[in-house]
This record gives sequence, structure tokens and C-alpha cells, in this order.
Amino acid sequence: MKPLTPDVVSIQSQVVYGTVGNTAAAHVLQANGFEVAQVPTVILSSTPHYDTLYGGPVPREWFSGWLQALFERDAVKGIRAVQIGYLGESAQADILYDWLSRVLEANNDEVLVVMDPVLGDADKGIYTGPGMTDGWRRLISLASGLTPNAFELGVLTDRPVSTMQEVFAAAGELLGGRTRWVAATSAAPASWPEGQMHTALSSGADRNVVAHEWVASAVKGTGDTFSASVTASLLKGGGLPDSMSLAGQVVTRALKDTIAAGAAELLLRNPALP
Repeated sequence: MKPLTPDVVSIQSQVVYGTVGNTAAAHVLQANGFEVAQVPTVILSSTPHYDTLYGGPVPREWFSGWLQALFERDAVKGIRAVQIGYLGESAQADILYDWLSRVLEANNDEVLVVMDPVLGDADKGIYTGPGMTDGWRRLISLASGLTPNAFELGVLTDRPVSTMQEVFAAAGELLGGRTRWVAATSAAPASWPEGQMHTALSSGADRNVVAHEWVASAVKGTGDTFSASVTASLLKGGGLPDSMSLAGQVVTRALKDTIAAGAAELLLRNPALP
């Protein structure tokens, strides 16, 4: 029998309650027809904003072992994409860098690597542990593309990101090598027209502002849903601006479903691309 080769390896957080990390990303990717191998970086009862929380980062030997097992099962050669999101500690970035380097070598560098370098957001600041910024700065050199929010882009580059011009300038700092594009979400909110929000897409010399509907909601998991939707669209042959637009539509639809149901957590009832 042939080994099962997943289309996508998704490496990020896992929660029992809620729709974030792999709980969101794997659902999106599977709904769009892709086989997904899920590797958790942390296992938590829920997101940390609740008054009780159980779990934490997975042990390093487990994390490195789960990744190594994909080689041992002969499930790495032929994968199409690697999706990376929330990391539990800086050591995971080092483990991932070594593993991903081997994956790219095994596949002649022909793997789409999409990273959402989770560090924090504008209203809460940095909420990840010590050393994560430096860990991400090294790891993102292996990405095909990045989907940080604008705050995270500013942290990674040590540059201001208040205006769209500043966002594009900061994104340009991360382009080069394998990294061909940066999509900064929630970019320059002071410039948004009423009812819209913008993603700043930088790809080489091309700069695009991708607009989609803004829906007021505090539920978690929209960034994970957006990033996985971008990956799904690109794997289906979509272009960069169109993929960002479609991903925004998936998030908007999920938020409207969540609000209509009065749910406390994001509902992904129909995460297939429009």
C-alpha cells in the first residue's frame, strides 16, 4: 500500500473549545478538498481570554517527533503546502526551521509555505512569549508568503505601520529569497471607507489594496481562517489579489453566520471558497 501524502501540513494551535488555529484552518482546507495533516503547537481548553484555561505548549520532544514521523511515514515528498500559525515557544521556531528546510529539499523547493506570524494585535500588544519575534524573523525566511496583521508586520520590521504607505514600506523589508508576497491584514484602519477593511498586498514591485466588507465582531480565529483560505485558493490556481479577496469573503460570511446565531465562537458552517 502507498503512504498517504497530505496536500497540506498545518502547524499551529489546537483548542478543545472554539475555532482557532488548526480547528479553523484544517476545516477550511478540508472543505476545499485538501487532505490535511495537523500538527499542534499548543493544546488548550480554549483561547486564553476566558477566565479558566488548561493546557499549554506541547513538549518539544513530541513536537519534533510528530514532524519527524511525517518523514518516517514517507508522507513528506509530494506535499503541496505547509501552513504555519501560532507557535507556543521560540524553540518551536528553531525546530520548524530545520524540519521545513528538509521538506523543501525533499520537494525541490516546490512547496507553498504560508505563514501567519502570530505575535499580537494593535489593541492588545504582543501576547506571545519571550523570543518569539526573533524566532519568527528567522523562520519567515523560508515562507512563500506571509499573512501578518499590520501590527505584527510593524513588530517584525521595527517600522511604523500607521498609513498604507508605511505598511507597504514595511512589507518590502520582508520580501526576498523565498518570500514572494506579504499580505498585511487590518492595514491602516484610519483610511478605511465606511463598511470596509483593507489588506495590503505586496508582491515584488506590485502593491494592491484588497478591500472586503467589515463586520464588527470580537470572536477569535478570523486570521487563521483568512490565511488558510488564501492557501486553499492559491492551491486551486488562484492569483494573489483574487485569493486575498476570496479569503476575505470567507471570513465575512463566517462572521455573519456567527452573529446571526448569537454564538460566542466563530462558526465555519460553509468555509468553501466562493
